[in-house]
Amino acid sequence: MADLSIDFCGIQSPNPFWVGSGPPANTAHQAHRAFEAGWGGVVWKTIGDPIINVASRYSAMHLPGNRMAGFNNIELISDRAPDPGFDLPISGIGGISNWRDATEFLLVGATSLQVCTAVMHYGFRIVEEMKEGLSDYLDSKGFTSLNDIIGKSVDSIGHWQHLNLNYRRVARIDTDKCIGCNLCYVACEDGAHQCIDLVDPAPFGLGPGRVPGKPIPKVREPDCVGCNLCSLVCPVDDCIRMVPVDDGKAPLTWSQYQEKLGTGEMDPIPAHP
Repeated sequence: MADLSIDFCGIQSPNPFWVGSGPPANTAHQAHRAFEAGWGGVVWKTIGDPIINVASRYSAMHLPGNRMAGFNNIELISDRAPDPGFDLPISGIGGISNWRDATEFLLVGATSLQVCTAVMHYGFRIVEEMKEGLSDYLDSKGFTSLNDIIGKSVDSIGHWQHLNLNYRRVARIDTDKCIGCNLCYVACEDGAHQCIDLVDPAPFGLGPGRVPGKPIPKVREPDCVGCNLCSLVCPVDDCIRMVPVDDGKAPLTWSQYQEKLGTGEMDPIPAHP
């Protein structure tokens, strides 16, 4: 079994899973219960009874079955080049609810992992599954400790200005798996780019559980910007896939685009209609 222990700024912890600062860590009673459940640590800014919140601490952005958190943390980190001389440990937080999420944070450099919302949802016992899953993953890869994976993906992190502006992907719906809930249509029409139509289902057959004659969604690929929202709201696994499309355009980064604009070599890229 892989060793899950960590050393965070001299703090020895049996595993990287710490209860994040928030309602689950309001009192000493909760901290004791967390340690009894197997958590490696508890983080808090204020401890006592009662806790007075100056603003709501219970807001969240949520789509059923999909986490959409940590966006701000990702942005703040990704626009800075990793500094080889910066060797202080990082505590990762933002949307961690299972061992897979934990592994992603470890790979990009986190040493400890703070979990808050998932504890509020499932209770302290969630740590058992996370520890077991992470340990099994390390064993399956032949790793003996967390040090074997912490920060291993940092070298693959790039700056956004080096991304290819001409890279394009679109959403494609597998009509054989589509159940006709049309959640993708609603999400795209009201919250994204209005590129999904409801069409006659006759040419596509009858998918699982669909109502005969009820229109089904179809993506207008020329207008799709690949935002991925439709696949996030779809309740059927792999029904909507994001597929790369080759438009025949040469790769163009943001830095190259700005340089060409400055020299007059190209016109501004028109806004999406």
